Amino acid sequence: MPDDEHQIMRTLAEYGQCWDGGRLDEWAGLFTEGARLDVAGRAIDGREAIRSYMVTVQADGGPGLHVTSNAVVDVDGDTATAASTYVFVRPTESGPVVAAAGGYRDELVTDGGRWRFSRRAISILSVRDGGSGG
Repeated sequence: MPDDEHQIMRTLAEYGQCWDGGRLDEWAGLFTEGARLDVAGRAIDGREAIRSYMVTVQADGGPGLHVTSNAVVDVDGDTATAASTYVFVRPTESGPVVAAAGGYRDELVTDGGRWRFSRRAISILSVRDGGSGG
């Protein structure tokens, strides 16, 4: 596959673009059939189960905007790992607010001629007392 790292970066970007654009079938297609999603202490197995779960947790608050950055990708043949950070912003009456932030830890495979998530672990940044940014 030409330029694997570029194609993986595209998959990472499409995750937010598809979800934020309401293209949920396309979004679900970024996962393999047997993919696993780890989020908030819960493991969800299978593409359709992942889609169903995410629709329920994202439903409150309506649309938003995913911003993904600081991606580091390592390719090993037909498998790869990626680590990145994200911020999820939602519109409110008083303007945009950060609804969530954290990190993604991904395992990807080539599947059907493209890179797909075989596993995505989502960590959510929590507030720490007395902390300062860095």
